[in-house]
Amino acid sequence: PNEWIQQVDEAIQFLEDEGYEQIAIMGLSLGGILALNAAQKYPNHFTGIGAFNSPCINGLDPTPIRRYITSSIRRILSHRKWSDEDIQQEVESLTPLMNQQIEQIDELIIGVRDNLPKVTTPTYIAKSIQDELIDPKTQDDIASKLTHATVHLDSFQDGRHVITTSPAFRDFQEALIDYLDQLAWA
Repeated sequence: PNEWIQQVDEAIQFLEDEGYEQIAIMGLSLGGILALNAAQKYPNHFTGIGAFNSPCINGLDPTPIRRYITSSIRRILSHRKWSDEDIQQEVESLTPLMNQQIEQIDELIIGVRDNLPKVTTPTYIAKSIQDELIDPKTQDDIASKLTHATVHLDSFQDGRHVITTSPAFRDFQEALIDYLDQLAWA
């Protein structure tokens, strides 16, 4: 996660170096955690924040995350024509790294969660009701902990975890554009 945080910092600095004075920072899943982390790190720095299906309150439930990652590895290696035995060996060799990464991500999530009341920037939260990785109620919990920010929470009945490719994408896109249009841009 530290590398991702550094990349966010670099992206913010790049935009500022390019002369942008108003920035909205948003992200899907862990990207939403990184956006909220940036809002905490740089108070009053952004015009808007967005977190879409972000695992911020109870931390990560590692079981569906491990299952999702393992399934992705198997699918990718299968497309590369790896044998079942080689795929299994690769999954087993990557498991300790995956577990370590999940622990580090969980530490980041806990830190962000504990500092949500410090966020003062208007925040958009998207919740996919059909999210297969994150309990949709988590988004309600995030909204309730953002006690010093104006929060806009939208629920998408047909939304899945990756809302940008789910059946709810068009509705999500329209809602997000509406939110961005309402921000105090100079």
